[in-house]
Amino acid sequence: MPPTSEKKSTVLVYGDFNLLHPGHIRFLRFAREQGSQLVVGILSTAISSSAELPDDVRSDAASSLGCVAKVFVVRDSIENAIERVRPDVIVKGKEHEGINSPDVVTAKRLGIKVIFSSGSIGNSESELSVPPQATNQAVDVEILRDLINKREISPERLREIIRKISDLKVCVVGDLIVDEYISCEALGMSQEDPTIVVTPTESSKFLGGAGIVAAHAAGFGARVNFFSVTGRDAAGQFAHHRLDEYGVKFICPEDPGRPTTVKQRYRCGGKTVFRVSHLRSDSISIEIQSAIARYMMDFCEDTDVLIFSDFNYGVVTEGFVRACLDLKWKPGCIKTADSQTSSQIGDITKFEKLSAIYATEHEARVSLRDKDSGLVVLANQLLKKTKSETLYLKLGAGGALILSPKFIKSNRPEMIPAISTKAIDTAGAGDSFMAGSALAMATGASPMEASLIGSVAAAIQVSRVGNLPISCTELISVLNKF
Repeated sequence: MPPTSEKKSTVLVYGDFNLLHPGHIRFLRFAREQGSQLVVGILSTAISSSAELPDDVRSDAASSLGCVAKVFVVRDSIENAIERVRPDVIVKGKEHEGINSPDVVTAKRLGIKVIFSSGSIGNSESELSVPPQATNQAVDVEILRDLINKREISPERLREIIRKISDLKVCVVGDLIVDEYISCEALGMSQEDPTIVVTPTESSKFLGGAGIVAAHAAGFGARVNFFSVTGRDAAGQFAHHRLDEYGVKFICPEDPGRPTTVKQRYRCGGKTVFRVSHLRSDSISIEIQSAIARYMMDFCEDTDVLIFSDFNYGVVTEGFVRACLDLKWKPGCIKTADSQTSSQIGDITKFEKLSAIYATEHEARVSLRDKDSGLVVLANQLLKKTKSETLYLKLGAGGALILSPKFIKSNRPEMIPAISTKAIDTAGAGDSFMAGSALAMATGASPMEASLIGSVAAAIQVSRVGNLPISCTELISVLNKF
């Protein structure tokens, strides 16, 4: 007898899929893993009020993905589509779990397995990575040109926004950090224990943390006042010297019982092998918090942009945030914040009613205690929780999602891909993105225009090792390529 061919198990997913973003790709890859072939149903504009792009455009985009075997347009109803396809498995986003909707009822009646998941977070790194381009330029001009053309934004408009930044007055408050990069030569593996042995060859120090955010703002041409805390030590003196050099006016009370935060990155072969952090993460004293708030009172009524750059090393406490926001800020002042969570614990939701908040996917999930929801749901939940106007959800090499219902008139984020040609050192990418986009918004830029300027700044930042302030001239030189 001839061998019988094994029946392929079919997995079905369906939705609008207006603009494919990393969350969609993660979801579709997970769905494909649940069977032998993945079929995608695109809801027609005739039956879905939230479908924005034409049916054929969305179908072509989904068909281009290697994990998708077949795409069809659902023109009548999801229930009828399920009847026709008769899949073995249906995958829906985690946010739909527990809802006995008509499509789920139909699936259960037909004996179809329904799985609720938004995909594995752990798979995101490889699927979002951007291959290096064969160019020495920091910015992929073709991607940037495509973004500008699709959104009908003229390069001259972006140049005008950058030029207007020089009229701004900015206050930055947060944790000052000194970054030390120690280049090493690899000697091999220790014979005594399984340890990699390296020998340091040279060392360079850079201003980091909230300090580099202030330096970026000054580099863009704004007049900047920076508020933080340093220790009474050599690292604190180094930071003061760099702030002076970069044209940043600063008020940084010294706390003799607290060292200036120093992060040492040991690099070998162009990559960071490990990091040593010298710091204290407990909150600064109430006395110092009150002193900084009093200093800020002298500047708030004349400030165009307030930036909280919170690394969760003790400066930006909840009480301090409330005290700062209660000050009498200039009408129309743009207020923004990020709260970094990597080796430390942070919570972006302590910032409320701001013009914009910035978070990585990890930071958003930690703050909301949500490890399951898809990116769109996650973004909406975070924006609702913080009662802010705009959210920039940073996805590393995947770019960023922008959610801004007030300006974009939608509860679905816009996607901005990363535009760097090659990331040599990703430390500081988020800081430069925030500085560029926050200051752009203060000139009247839309969230989309602001994100493009922030993306150019981030691409320039990751193209070199260590944090160095980005200048207005560097930003404009990129846009002059058009």
